[in-house]
Amino acid sequence: MTELDHTSNLLFKAFQADHIDLADNLLLLRMALSEGQLDDLRAQAARIIESAGAHIAFEEFDFYPVLEATLSESEVSRMYLEHAEGLALMTRIANLDGGDFGATDFLTEVLQGLQKLEHHVADCGNLFVAVGNLDEAHCERLLNSLYDWHKRAPSWSEIEALSKDNLK
Repeated sequence: MTELDHTSNLLFKAFQADHIDLADNLLLLRMALSEGQLDDLRAQAARIIESAGAHIAFEEFDFYPVLEATLSESEVSRMYLEHAEGLALMTRIANLDGGDFGATDFLTEVLQGLQKLEHHVADCGNLFVAVGNLDEAHCERLLNSLYDWHKRAPSWSEIEALSKDNLK
């Protein structure tokens, strides 16, 4: 195994571990929804907002720019938009009051949003093949960046502010 294979493999494993964690948390949220557990549902949505931020930041600041070389601008823009929609959904659920919880339109909206977010998680994980075209130094920078985001541990709700700070 070459050094690039090793670095690329470490990056792939870390990237996939984040996707598995998010998928597991979305499943727990779906279970709380199906069991009618409002407090668990709100708590799980808040947990997702807190735990997914490092990975979302990595994707938006580091991974998606790499994808711009292999995907269309509209495909990459769609992924950013899906992050924003996912955060809006999680925020709505985390702040949900009991009155909306049983409403049919609310349940339909949440289930559709969850399905879209779950699809995004699966699709994004499959886009990792783009890293296969990168040299060792670039893979190492990406891996270090992913580790750095995990050390910083921003919440998902802090990502927009971080992007505005980067524009200054």
